Amino acid sequence: MNLSTRGTALKRAAAALAVLTIAAGTASAGEAVRITTESLYKEDASYSTAALEYALNGDINRDGLFLRIFGGYGQYDYDTPLIAGSVDTDVWLGDVGIGYQTVSGGLMLTAFVGVGYENYDQSPRDPTNSLDGSEWGVKGGAEVETVAGSPIYFDAVGSYSSGFDTYFARGRVGANLGNGFILGPEVGVLGNEETDQIRYGAFLAGLPTIWSLLTNDGSKMTIAVGYAESDNDDGEVRLGDDSIYGSINSTFKF
Repeated sequence: MNLSTRGTALKRAAAALAVLTIAAGTASAGEAVRITTESLYKEDASYSTAALEYALNGDINRDGLFLRIFGGYGQYDYDTPLIAGSVDTDVWLGDVGIGYQTVSGGLMLTAFVGVGYENYDQSPRDPTNSLDGSEWGVKGGAEVETVAGSPIYFDAVGSYSSGFDTYFARGRVGANLGNGFILGPEVGVLGNEETDQIRYGAFLAGLPTIWSLLTNDGSKMTIAVGYAESDNDDGEVRLGDDSIYGSINSTFKF
């Protein structure tokens, strides 16, 4: 994908994001927008993503349909005997779709479907790795999470895209420590047509974001730390070396 095409795609995504943000500002009641961000760092790999969801009924805390825009950027490198030195890869992700959420039996249930886009830019090119260039595909995802105040916290989230057969899933179970803090273990898996990775660690949820400390808007973040192991059919590791990882998730509503 050349820079001109990539720039056009990013401009279109930014324009769509602006439209949703303006629409959210004119909503008649409630918090219309939920923004969820995540950053993860490990040896030889990192990524950052953001998802914006706009409630069509004007209140993201109520049952109903929402529009979704997601974007992300990541990078990783790996060694292969075919190439001197390492292969550095930049990854661009995005999707646009529609979803529905409802609260039932103390659980928040969310699902979405849409069109996903992925671009992998290898340097130098690895002829044995099919993750190079761009693919569009159908993308869907779902999440089940306990509502605030539950004594035992549970969260399961997952997504799949037909572009490069990319998938992600993570489960968290924690104890409510009071004052909104939750502590517990997490397990996650992710991968695509070339490689797979499993992560296992611990998380602490309910921490105020820096923005919340400044504005008292109630936004929260979750920090996690653990170990990530990757595997590939031919034995090569292509999502960075096995290592300790650290991640930060934040949620904002307005």
